[in-house]
Amino acid sequence: TKARLVAYVIDTQTGAMLNACFQNLDEECVPAHKPEPGPDPDPDPDPDPDPEPEVDTATLTAQAPAYAAQGDFEVTATVGSTSESGLDNWTLTFECDGRTQTESGAMIPHGEQKTLTFTATAMTDMTAEYTLTLTAEHLEEPLTATGAVSGLAFIPARRILVEQAASADCPLTPAAMCVAESLDSHEDVIPVAVHLAGDPMHADGYAPFAGTAPSFRVDRDPEAVPAGEGDCVPDPADEDSALARILAYRSVPAFVSLGLDAAYIKTSGKVTGIDVMADLTPAKTLDGSELAWGFILTENNVTDAAVAQANGLSSLVSLPETHPFRLLPATVPGMYFHDVAREVYGYSGLDKSVPMRRLEPGKKVTYHTVLSMPACATDTRELYLTACLYDVSTGRVMNAVRVPLSPEARPKVTARDVLDALTSIPGVEGCDPSAAQAAWFNLQGMPVANPVPGQIYIVRRGSVVTKELAR
Repeated sequence: TKARLVAYVIDTQTGAMLNACFQNLDEECVPAHKPEPGPDPDPDPDPDPDPEPEVDTATLTAQAPAYAAQGDFEVTATVGSTSESGLDNWTLTFECDGRTQTESGAMIPHGEQKTLTFTATAMTDMTAEYTLTLTAEHLEEPLTATGAVSGLAFIPARRILVEQAASADCPLTPAAMCVAESLDSHEDVIPVAVHLAGDPMHADGYAPFAGTAPSFRVDRDPEAVPAGEGDCVPDPADEDSALARILAYRSVPAFVSLGLDAAYIKTSGKVTGIDVMADLTPAKTLDGSELAWGFILTENNVTDAAVAQANGLSSLVSLPETHPFRLLPATVPGMYFHDVAREVYGYSGLDKSVPMRRLEPGKKVTYHTVLSMPACATDTRELYLTACLYDVSTGRVMNAVRVPLSPEARPKVTARDVLDALTSIPGVEGCDPSAAQAAWFNLQGMPVANPVPGQIYIVRRGSVVTKELAR
């Protein structure tokens, strides 16, 4: 006979056998007895005969440009798993213009995401609408995300027009000047200083301009962007700062590309006008009757001994100790002003400057005109011309472009330069502080024997130091 070993488990309180097994000498142990389960010593008072099935949860987002140049564009989808057990056996379907693409996977663990990219096609003047649908094994209902992309013939270069309401009598105008100085580093920003009525630098053509110094209006948006003491050190990372709010307008698309050529017209050696050739190229079909050209003549390095800038930032302790406007006096003589509006040609656009017909995408339309020279624009080396394309129905600027009118345009004299000119310059060779006659120096502090008319110099008369334009 074969020997067999039997093992069993007994509940010592009841004497009931719970389980048993046996093993032959040459065989694997197998269960020999499995009694019926006894009564549950701790029964559920409200047993659920139909437990809830496992349910997955997830998120689905889609990202695509609002506008795309004719051709292929991408839609980025992000699937996120919010189920404790993860997202099982998922499928993501992309549908656009009758075409379908599908991606699938086995598992996305809890808290993780899966990013997928799909491709669709944009056509000029047409809108491509797409739908993303997510399904999964334990997802109660499909998730969807939708969007639309408008097609353009090309993506135009975008420049924003930033008009600053300025006043030499406003003590907080220097705060706006700090913002404007920061804007100079952005090639897609065109600043214009609009000196308000009553200011010596006011341009009559800007009479319709509604603004209170110090503030900015971008592309003629009726909502102004105010500037204050907190903008003296511009911070683009601060969403509430004037600089950040202005730069946010750059995300607004332009539907037309602009070009500009301009040259002085001279009579007997004197500049008497400006010959202008402007062109526009639509990126989509436009109605020419709703568009108009306008032009703004601006001047840099404007200074006048009779004009002093009020400076409410003088000795403001919240500013860095080295900030130029903190160190400058409460009234700044010899201040240099930039992007000063000297003349406006068509504040809301010039009549019949754009053909009153359908403008086809990609087809250039030119406009030629001659502009008069204002008497106040005396230094022709410092003048710039800005061309704006207006939407006459809204009064807003669609796009803008600027060109210098002279190859001799000079760098802007900054507030720091003015501070240096108004303070003593120790160690400058050849300067006798007690001398009554003027001693001229370039901006690097080197003595100049023969100042060149039109150039900016540091001038010391006795103990008084100024920065002046040689006449």
